[in-house]
Amino acid sequence: MQTIEARFAPPGSEVPSFTLADGVNLAMRMSPDYLIVGEVRDGFAAEAMMSALQSGHAGCCTLHARSPGHAFERIANLMGIAKQVPVRDAYIATAESIDFIVQIRIIQEVRRVTEIARVEKELRDGRPWCTPVFRFDESSPVDAPRWERVSAAEAGQE
Repeated sequence: MQTIEARFAPPGSEVPSFTLADGVNLAMRMSPDYLIVGEVRDGFAAEAMMSALQSGHAGCCTLHARSPGHAFERIANLMGIAKQVPVRDAYIATAESIDFIVQIRIIQEVRRVTEIARVEKELRDGRPWCTPVFRFDESSPVDAPRWERVSAAEAGQE
């Protein structure tokens, strides 16, 4: 396993910074079995990650979003601002690249997986969408967490 880290340019040095996008692109030249990326914060990293995933490589990354559906908007906004990628193209890239979204929130001071959603490959009304598969039961005790499988009817898949 190889680790590649992004870094800022050292102050007063002519050494350039090494971005997350640079790291993803370098990793892809190494033909990885999988790619694990920390937090995607800019459009260059988002575009590099989507490109890597579209090439058939397995991988995962983190991204701050309010919900699984909001993750699509965040990626499209990041890619649009930094790379001038049209929203529709960003939506197509995310739908083609991402299989599942795992939502994590802090509940009662504990990080919990609160939802796992399957990303559907076809756009709906021009936007990517996902189907919930599992949800955290927020009524479960802190010391005995429970998750529930979301039924097709509840997920709107009837």
